Amino acid sequence: MAIPDISFEFFPPKNLEASFRLGETVHALAPLQPRFVSVTYGAGRHKHAP
Repeated sequence: MAIPDISFEFFPPKNLEASFRLGETVHALAPLQPRFVSVTYGAGRHKHAP
């Protein structure tokens, strides 16, 4: 059985504390050897004009 390729996608942190949590999370997931990690910028955060 082949080992599946995995990746992780994150939203950009909103503040300094969240930046540290993101770094800790990426470090904790590193043993899973993801193929890549991405940060999604702008997706789902659209502000619609009134």
